[in-house]
Amino acid sequence: AFFIGLGFFFAVLGLVSAPILPASRILFAWSFDQLIPRRFASVSDRRHTPVFSLTVLCALTVAVAALDTYFSSVLGSFLATTLIVAIAFLPNGVTSVLLPLRAKSVFQGSPSTVRKTMAGIPVLTLSGLVHTLGLGAIITLVFLNPASAGTSTGTLSYGALAVVVAGLVVSVIFYPVAKAVRKHSGIDLSLVFKEIPPD
Repeated sequence: AFFIGLGFFFAVLGLVSAPILPASRILFAWSFDQLIPRRFASVSDRRHTPVFSLTVLCALTVAVAALDTYFSSVLGSFLATTLIVAIAFLPNGVTSVLLPLRAKSVFQGSPSTVRKTMAGIPVLTLSGLVHTLGLGAIITLVFLNPASAGTSTGTLSYGALAVVVAGLVVSVIFYPVAKAVRKHSGIDLSLVFKEIPPD
């Protein structure tokens, strides 16, 4: 029983740490593009990593883990984790599909591995299509089988859907609000990728 528990402990650590690293890079990129405070883009001279971003994410992870541990029966009914994760990563696939078509200069300026094609179609577009269809299928299956939504109650309640919708609304208005705030400070965020090459 001890080794089973120990194995479960290390498995959970792996699951927790896996999203923390890319999430800290997302905060770094947002900060580098001046969407959020510059502190999140600070890099440690000693460790060459965004220590501040990692610290903030670790603190938030601990807080969420504590809430999930002690209040899972209450909060769990509002968190449709499967649906939230699928919707959160769906835009990545859509972006991969559209990038070679809508932003050709950015695509052509990418590393050669990104510009590879298969039967004349960019591999990036094909992989993005698989990604989009796969997550789209997961979202559809969640509504067909609410027990797989990831809530503690095994149901997809109005509360859980409200949390999902609220997250989508916040994500949609985040950039326009940040752009307006920065414009008031004399910074035009629409010039970010026009002034700094994506590669």
